[in-house]
Amino acid sequence: MNLMIKYIKKYFRKYALMVVLYSCLMLISWGISVFLPSIVGGFIDVLVYSDSVQAIRQRIIMFMGVSVVSIINAYFVNMFSVKLQTKMGVSMSFDITEHLKKIPFLKIIKYDAILLNQKINTDTNILVNFFLNNYLNFFLKMITLLCSFGILYFIDRTIALILICFIPIYIVLFYSLKNKLYTYNLEMKNSQNIFFAKLTGQLINVKKIKIDASFEENKKRVLDVFDTMFRDVVSLSRISYLVSGLDSVLATIANALIFLFGGLKVLKGELSIGEFTIITTYFKMMLSVISYYLNIGKSFQDSKSSFERIQELLNISEELNGEVFLENIDKIELKDITFKYGDNPILSNFNYSLKKGKIYYIKGHNGTGKSTLLNIIIGLIKEFESGSVYYNNIDMKELDIYKIRRELFSVVPQEYILEDAELEEILNNITEARELKSNLQYKGVMDDVHKLIKKINIKVSKNEKNTYSGGENQKLSIVKAILKKSEVLIMDEPTSALDIEGTEILKEILMKLKVDKIIILISHEESMEEISDMILDLDKIKNNF
Repeated sequence: MNLMIKYIKKYFRKYALMVVLYSCLMLISWGISVFLPSIVGGFIDVLVYSDSVQAIRQRIIMFMGVSVVSIINAYFVNMFSVKLQTKMGVSMSFDITEHLKKIPFLKIIKYDAILLNQKINTDTNILVNFFLNNYLNFFLKMITLLCSFGILYFIDRTIALILICFIPIYIVLFYSLKNKLYTYNLEMKNSQNIFFAKLTGQLINVKKIKIDASFEENKKRVLDVFDTMFRDVVSLSRISYLVSGLDSVLATIANALIFLFGGLKVLKGELSIGEFTIITTYFKMMLSVISYYLNIGKSFQDSKSSFERIQELLNISEELNGEVFLENIDKIELKDITFKYGDNPILSNFNYSLKKGKIYYIKGHNGTGKSTLLNIIIGLIKEFESGSVYYNNIDMKELDIYKIRRELFSVVPQEYILEDAELEEILNNITEARELKSNLQYKGVMDDVHKLIKKINIKVSKNEKNTYSGGENQKLSIVKAILKKSEVLIMDEPTSALDIEGTEILKEILMKLKVDKIIILISHEESMEEISDMILDLDKIKNNF
């Protein structure tokens, strides 16, 4: 519990002013709810026992005034609640996502992105809503309970003492079901996330499903997961109903006793009708408070399971990032690198050096480790069995690799859909010749870039969204990488979206750019070997171990 409070506290502090205003509005609502029954009870007694029209008018004005204030205040309470829930939930989700971006690459790729995103969104909302709904209510409900009991005790001790007997019964019954409630809740959350991830995956892979015409097979896979989720939902609903049903059962019994004793006292003249109304109203308030504390336990178990799932993610250590920045990269060295995926060896005591002014061509069949090698070179993978990577003779562990990648590397991945903001930036550069000239480093490259740009059917959608195909996105990614003032240029299958003419244009550009860059190519296009200074064949390397 202390860890949960400590964790959520920073988000309350972040929006402290809104929380204070929200708290003030909540206090006003609470004050009205506590004292309104007395006003109504007094009004009933005036109607029954008084002949004064003036007294009735005063009570009506008082009631209307309080009701109007209550309605207006309730509106602002709701608006502040929605704003705080949204801002805190998004802020918490954002912080978790930012943390996950900086955990080791090999750990983050193990997660299903859809499932992970849904889990984060669900758990943060549950946690925020629990604390926002209860941080003040928890104490106000206790004061309400004491005030209600005090008023009831003042009016009639017998009825007040009857109510006290129900409190320990509530507590004992809840604690007998608490652990089962927590377990079923956690199981339901996990199975629900898996189901919706599987369902979303069907839409993502709809092209493959249509090609294979595997509609029934994929439907069965989803239904199998649904069966598990359905069982968990039913189990949770059953135990939840037992908990919430206790409230109704005990409330019914207690109400019957109140009507019995209270009704007899009204008949005997020991209670006025207004006082009886006040007793029944405050009695319901007390039952509501007891029910609140009973159900807050259920909500707490729900938020506890969400918090534990959040902590599982936050407890993953972030990768280390050094502080040294380089103005340029003249040499990259891999020394004695041994790396494997599980039991599959990729590199063994691997040594290689890449120097500025050269084009390096990496080839090999699928599964030989081409992409893995690139990830090691750029520092995405740092967890080797042994060995180190050096930039300009400085160990990568000492380098601010984030800043170096951001400013000194240009990478064209094999499959990449540009973000709308990236697309807009590239299109602006393309349409402004002055911008292009300022970004290009060598005379003559400009003309070749324009030739490459002509190979792309540039179109801007009305809603400024990326409507380019996968191949066009890759061409634009190539243009983006060329325009960037980088020290290292890496291209993974850059010719896959280019025709013969486009490939020749790219080769001309790379030959002109290589003077002040380290250029690394992965390609199955044999003609790219023609411009390469060094060829690294991973098939041969893998055959040696």
